[in-house]
Amino acid sequence: MDPRAFRALRAERPAVLALVLLAGLPHFLLFAWGAHLTSAALTGLLVPGTVPLFVAVLLFLCVRRRVSPRHLLALAAIVAGVLTSALFTGGPAGPAGIAVLLAAGLVWAAYTLGVARARLDPITVIVVVSVTSVASALLLATTGVLPSTLLTGTADLSTVGTYALVQGVGTGLLSTACYVVAVKNLGSSLPAAAGALSPVLTAVVAVPLLGEPLGPGLGFALALITTGVAVFALSPASASAPDAGLLTASVPPSAPNR
Repeated sequence: MDPRAFRALRAERPAVLALVLLAGLPHFLLFAWGAHLTSAALTGLLVPGTVPLFVAVLLFLCVRRRVSPRHLLALAAIVAGVLTSALFTGGPAGPAGIAVLLAAGLVWAAYTLGVARARLDPITVIVVVSVTSVASALLLATTGVLPSTLLTGTADLSTVGTYALVQGVGTGLLSTACYVVAVKNLGSSLPAAAGALSPVLTAVVAVPLLGEPLGPGLGFALALITTGVAVFALSPASASAPDAGLLTASVPPSAPNR
C-alpha cells in the first residue's frame, strides 16, 4: 500500500472508517442470512432497492439535507414496494427475512455515506475492507462461530474457484472500485439509486437458473421499487454536485491535503 494511503488511513476519523468497514463481513453476513431466509429475487430487490431510501434518511438525520417533492414521491414508491414485498412474498421466514434484508440495505447505505466522507482512494478502500473481512472471517471460522468447509477440507474446489472469481474479483474488486469512484464523483444519492438496476436482473435471472417463480406480488413490488429509484435518479436534483457539505464537514481541520 502507498505510504500516502497509510497517512490518509491514520488521519481518517474512526467513525468514518467504521462506516467504510460495514461493506465487508457485516454486510455480507446480513445479505447471506437474508437470502437464506427468503429468495434470491427478493434479496436482489430489497437490498439495493431500499438503499436510496436509507441514504436520504441518513443524510437528513446527519446534515439535515431536505428531500425535494419529486424525490419524496420516488421514495414513497420504494416504501410501497417494500411493503408489497413484505405482504405477498418473503419466504418461509416471513417478516423476519424482510427485516434482515432491510438491515442489509441500511448497512450498505451507511457504507455509502462513509465512502463519501472518507479521504481514501478506491484501492485503499478495497484493501482495508478486504483485509479486515478476511481476518474477521478466519477468526469466526477458527473459533467455530461460523461453519467453514474450507477448514474441514470438505469444500468443492470447483465451486470455491467459481465463487472466488465472482465474489472476489467481480464483487470484491471491480464492483467496489467502480462504486467508490461513482460515490466520490457523483455524491452518495445517485450511485445508490442507480443500484436499482440489479433487482431487475436478479429477479429475471433467478427464474431460469434457480427456478424461482416471479409471482404477481414480487412483480408488482419490483415495478414499484424500480420506478421509484428511476424517478429518484432522473430527478434534476440528483445531477447536482456531490455531497460537498458532507465531505467538508467530515474532514478534520488538521488533516493534510493529498
